[in-house]
Parts: sequence; structure tokens; C-alpha cells
Amino acid sequence: MDDVNNDNISQIQVIAIDIIAKRLNINVFDYINAGSSGKKYTKLTDINSSTASVMIQVLNDIASGKIARPENIGEYKDGWDKN
Repeated sequence: MDDVNNDNISQIQVIAIDIIAKRLNINVFDYINAGSSGKKYTKLTDINSSTASVMIQVLNDIASGKIARPENIGEYKDGWDKN
């Protein structure tokens, strides 16, 4: 059995997070650090693939109105992925 929890976030997942966050006007780093785990990320490559999948699902749920946008999330910033 493959251990997907140790796989790094894929480029496709990075693109998905970027597209959805931009459409929702959500600051990517505010969003990825707003989770209940308490873990703080300084770069996307610190996120594993399974966590990224959950983050994408939550963004999709926000987009579809299933859940509310988290509080204290800033506006989307172009070039966030160049940090």
C-alpha cells in the first residue's frame, strides 16, 4: 500500500489551490494556515498531497456555498507562489 501522506503536494494541486483561491479572492497563505491542526506552513512544498487534497475540497465547498469562508482570511495576492 502506498503511503500518500508522505508525498509532497503536486504541481496540479498547487495550480488548483491557486485557481480556486483567486476565484474566491482568498489569500493562499492565510487559508493554508487557517486549519485546525495548528500547523503553520511557510511554503507550499511543506504540504503533503493528502492535506492538499483536503484543502482543495474545502475550497470547493466554500465555492459551492456548502461552508462559509473562514474568518480572518485576507484577499488573494498575485505572486504568492513566488515567495
